This record gives sequence, structure tokens and C-alpha cells, in this order.
Amino acid sequence: MAKAKAKAGARHVGVRLQGVAREAVVIVLLALCVFLLLAMLSYHAGDPGWSYRGPETEVANWMGALGAWLADVMYSLLGTSALWFPGVLGFAAWWLMRSRQVTFELDMLALAVRVAGFVMLLLGTTLLGALHFYSPDSMLPYGAGGILGEGLVTTLMPILSHSGVGLVAAALVLGGFPILTRVSWLDLTDEVGFQACRLGRWVHQLLGGWTTSVASIRPSAGRI
Repeated sequence: MAKAKAKAGARHVGVRLQGVAREAVVIVLLALCVFLLLAMLSYHAGDPGWSYRGPETEVANWMGALGAWLADVMYSLLGTSALWFPGVLGFAAWWLMRSRQVTFELDMLALAVRVAGFVMLLLGTTLLGALHFYSPDSMLPYGAGGILGEGLVTTLMPILSHSGVGLVAAALVLGGFPILTRVSWLDLTDEVGFQACRLGRWVHQLLGGWTTSVASIRPSAGRI
């Protein structure tokens, strides 16, 4: 019994976030999200960084030398998939703002599963970037797939062929997204269909009201 309680205590860590503490965590997450996003959006190949070779030049990145270095490292390793990082930070801040919980239990097993889903998503998108969006004229240091994507494609292509690698990439993306976000693809398609039906009914009502108003105006216009 004592061992079971010890294991449960090791797996779950309670964190009390309330009032100012919650706001501080949200602000930090949003600040990191904005910093990374602006650093990546203002990436410049001529900025001194991890992959840059040449004389020291003035930093053009909006976030300074640190932003230029981070953007260069992340784009070099992951390509465009590096944009998942500010996205995840922003999603975490949004979830924390919406959540009504006061005490959060951090389940280490659940956290490991989420991290595994994020890794699957990264691997899948880097594979897709290297496989379908490679361009020698890309402004990124190692193309859309980065070093990771290019290495995976080079390794898997002789074994699986082009179509096989694409299938693996799609499976990783489609499997990693629900594991990371806990959003089922079936629930997502149902919600999209429901919202599309609502939009269709709204447009139908709008057009119906417009045609009715036009029909009521025409007879009066004829009498004039």
C-alpha cells in the first residue's frame, strides 16, 4: 500500500495556480510565444548565427542577436516545423486562461504521452517539408525540412520509396496531433460539419430575407 502511494505521488505533482500566479504564468508563456514567433518571422540569412559563416554584420532580426541565433538553430534543425514551438506555447497560454481549475495535477505519464505526440508531429512535418517542399532557392538554411527532415528522407527513401515515406509522414502527423492536443479527428470533422451547416442556414436565411425585401419593393416601384 505504501509503495502504491509513493508511486502515485511520484507520478502526480500538484501545482496551485490562482490569481496572480496564474496570470504570471500566462504572461510568461505569451511572452515566449511572441518572442519566438517574431524571431522566426524576421529571420535573415545574413544574421550571425549557428549556420552563418562570414564576417560579423549588423543583426536584422527584430529580437536581436539572441533571436537571430535561436531562429537560425531551429530553422536549421527543423525547417518550417520549428513554428510548432510558438504555436504550442500560445496554445498552452490559451488553455490556461480558459481553464477553471485552481489546482493542476501534473501526471508524468500523461506528460510523456503528450511529448511523444509532439515528437511524432515534428517528425511528420519535417518529413513532409523535406519530401514535398524542398527548394534550392529557399531562404532557410537547410530547406523546409531542415537537417532532421533531410536526414530522415535520405535514410528512409531507399527502404520505402517516395510514396512510402509520404505515407509514414502522414501517419505521424495524423497520429501525433490528437495525442498532443487530445482533439479527436472524428470530433473535429463533426464540429466542422456542424459549423458549415450553421453557416449554410445563416446564408440561406440572409438570402431569403433579401429576396423577400426585393420582391416587396418591386410592386411599389411599379405603381410609382
